[in-house]
Amino acid sequence: MYFFETERDEKLGIIGSEMILDFFLVSLGPVIYNKALDDAKRWFDKRFEDIEADYYSLYKE
Repeated sequence: MYFFETERDEKLGIIGSEMILDFFLVSLGPVIYNKALDDAKRWFDKRFEDIEADYYSLYKE
C-alpha cells in the first residue's frame, strides 16, 4: 500500500493489496522455489564432496 501511495499517488485497499500479492506469488513463486531447490542441491553436492574426501583421507598408507 505504501508504494502505491508514495510512488503512484493512488490509494490501494486490502483487497487490491491481496490481489497484487497473489499475482506475485503465482507468477514468481515457482521461479523462486526452483531457484531455492537448485541452491540447496549445490550446497548438498559440496557437502557430499567434502564427506567423500574426508572418508578417503581415513585410509592408511
